[in-house]
Amino acid sequence: MLVFPYFTLAYPKLKKTCTYPVVLLLLLFNNLESKGQENNTEPFGRSFNMGMGPGYFSTEILPAPFFTINYEYDILNNLTIAPFLGFVSYKGDASVIASRYYYYWATILPFGIKTSYYLDQVLKIPCRWDVYIACSVGFTYINKTWDYGYPGIKGGIPGLREEYLHAHLGVEYHINRTTGLFVDLSTGVAVAGISLHKRY
Repeated sequence: MLVFPYFTLAYPKLKKTCTYPVVLLLLLFNNLESKGQENNTEPFGRSFNMGMGPGYFSTEILPAPFFTINYEYDILNNLTIAPFLGFVSYKGDASVIASRYYYYWATILPFGIKTSYYLDQVLKIPCRWDVYIACSVGFTYINKTWDYGYPGIKGGIPGLREEYLHAHLGVEYHINRTTGLFVDLSTGVAVAGISLHKRY
């Protein structure tokens, strides 16, 4: 958990935006942990997850699929942490100036840390299913390039911020001990994909 303090020191704007939600989530994790029915639980980490789906973390749904990957590590009972990387690239709407059409190309790469708390014990669900809540904290690399000679205003992408902070609700179905299918719904993207587990 040393990554988050480093980010808040290196990027002061993130401190006000992210500190309170992360603290509240950690308090929630601690409360849920006390309600667990067993002392020993299955590990959820050592999992490589990849998925795709619509992104809507700007003011509109992005016109191309959003791809994401992460790798989970166990840090506490029912709690994992995962470095993540997202990617989407698309051709934007045209702008007409002096009867000429100008297009832009956008590339967006969110990256950071995702912390997940698994609710299997609390909900007492079957072992083939996992349900979790999570929070992603990070940054977004944005590259927007217009056609050569574009004379208009070269602004950013409306509604898209450099700080990346989203809450998640997800579910996974385990096909076998090493493979699962998941759906992850968040305040920024909705993705479905596959999980590859390295069991102990």
